[in-house]
Amino acid sequence: MKADLGTGVRVEVIDKERYDAFRLIHEPKIFPNRYDINAQLALSTNEKDAVSLLGQRLGQLYDLRLGFFEGDEMIGWSYGIQVNAESFRMVTTGIVPEFQGKKIYSRFLSIYAEHIKQQGFQILFSRHYATNNQVIVPKLRFGFLISGFEISDQFGLLLWLSYYFNSTRQDIMHVRSGFQQPDVNINKLVRQYD
Repeated sequence: MKADLGTGVRVEVIDKERYDAFRLIHEPKIFPNRYDINAQLALSTNEKDAVSLLGQRLGQLYDLRLGFFEGDEMIGWSYGIQVNAESFRMVTTGIVPEFQGKKIYSRFLSIYAEHIKQQGFQILFSRHYATNNQVIVPKLRFGFLISGFEISDQFGLLLWLSYYFNSTRQDIMHVRSGFQQPDVNINKLVRQYD
């Protein structure tokens, strides 16, 4: 994936080393007031070994590390990973403060979503601090739906947002939330029990 965001900024795939190095330096500047807890530090050696083994059993999941660039200067990142056979999670995106508020993220969303759709995923989802309107609002405008809440020991209260590539499944979410009544197409999909 490589795309011009029409803002003088482009986004392209980067390797793990470049991603990790940039994020290590810039994450505290981009998210200065976060109160995250590294719950992994609470695990015993045996628990860490068990988690590592479970992770190895997952196989090769699709992941995507991207860098945002103005010229040759890297100004941000995005990372996402496959969760299951149909879902891809946008894990984190960060843009250095001097480039925030320039519609880079909003323009990025459509290019990113199209790329994930082309990979065959049905659902693109993310988790956010419940008051992170800087990200939540552009995603809702794009068409993400609120799909849940979570209380995490590491991050506190999180809002789940999901984007359904299949319009019928998106309509089903509106029905499930009480926003609209099922139409004839959705009623055809109701599971029949004997």
